[in-house]
Amino acid sequence: MLHTRLRSCVILLFATVPFLLAPACANGQWFNVDCSGNTPGAYTSINSVLPLLTDGAQVQVTGPCTENVTIAHHNNLWIGAAWG
Repeated sequence: MLHTRLRSCVILLFATVPFLLAPACANGQWFNVDCSGNTPGAYTSINSVLPLLTDGAQVQVTGPCTENVTIAHHNNLWIGAAWG
């Protein structure tokens, strides 16, 4: 009986750990920004994306961007570049 309960607890633990470790922004929106304008369908500045951001949004930036950006009142945002 104790062995069965212990096994059930271990299974429950391993079933819930991935949900606890997953990033909160995993279900957020994804935006591509290319300040050089070379990527079709991408936004051309970070500031053009700011009004569209919701909590958990992800913004991937390509190319050099020269602009002032102020972000407030958002949670779990990810803004970065694929490389560089």
